[in-house]
Amino acid sequence: MSKVHEVILADRRLKLSEIADSVSISKERVHHNLSKELYMKKLFACWVRLLTLDQKQIRMQDFQHCLNHFKSNKMEYLQRFITTDVTWVHHYTPESKIQSSGQKLGVGAKAVK
Repeated sequence: MSKVHEVILADRRLKLSEIADSVSISKERVHHNLSKELYMKKLFACWVRLLTLDQKQIRMQDFQHCLNHFKSNKMEYLQRFITTDVTWVHHYTPESKIQSSGQKLGVGAKAVK
């Protein structure tokens, strides 16, 4: 199982047959190791780790706690709620070769491309 895990960590886009060939075990055994032992599933051509039942239960408890807090005092909850979904946009203006070299054009001179 550790060999399968190492192969997956090296390249998550490998096919089941490629993993089986690299660790010299059957495809069925690789599939069992990935799905039952490592809790992984192929999603959009990549192997991803799924949540365990305990992790799902903890997540549900956290969501229920947030929902109860929201129901008890909506305005306070919304004022204290912090989102992390922020998009930063960087503006970039490329320079021409002359601008980046620091040369200045004389009066009446034109830049040559």
